[in-house]
Amino acid sequence: MIDDMFDELDVRLEALPCVQAGKGVFQNKFHQFDVYGHTLEAVHNVYNLNRRNREAKAAAWLHDIGKPIVATPLYEDGQFQYGPNGEVYYSFKGHEYASAFAVRAMESGFFARFSLDQEKIACLVESHELIPRGIKKLKKTDSFEEFFKLFSELHASARKVDRWDMRQVTMFALADRTAQKEQGLHDFTPKHPGGINIFRRLFCCVHC
Repeated sequence: MIDDMFDELDVRLEALPCVQAGKGVFQNKFHQFDVYGHTLEAVHNVYNLNRRNREAKAAAWLHDIGKPIVATPLYEDGQFQYGPNGEVYYSFKGHEYASAFAVRAMESGFFARFSLDQEKIACLVESHELIPRGIKKLKKTDSFEEFFKLFSELHASARKVDRWDMRQVTMFALADRTAQKEQGLHDFTPKHPGGINIFRRLFCCVHC
């Protein structure tokens, strides 16, 4: 941890049992960390992208607390999937909704103490897979007309997220996606291929 980056809110959030439950819950071959380690990277990324946005940072702590709840051993090609050290990989279908549900179920006084909007945080948590899923669709089209149509639909969907505009949703999704490995945000360059490059262009577009 970086001492000057964390304050009382971070200490309280990190200590929550639902955050600590991510330790030892591994994801897939694309993730360097378990759920807990991934959460720490996401928090770092949000801080680096917009350190003044405390609600986004709180959402980063809480965005995957639903994963241990919905975790199912990952089964592909007729066999269970394991990491290089024998750790079990899991899948987490619907984890963003479970996470948002858990945020809404938390004691409201906790958020009030830090002057945070609990529902805003829950909405951001709930929407953090919106952009990546849209990008998967964008990557599959080779038609400019279809790409523009899908991009427009993605933009409209992001703007429907309660009280969050496109910039907030995209920034948070970027912080989450680049937290798959250490220093992932620093590797986010124009030379990065595939979906991550589309992600970069989208992020730049809505922040210009």
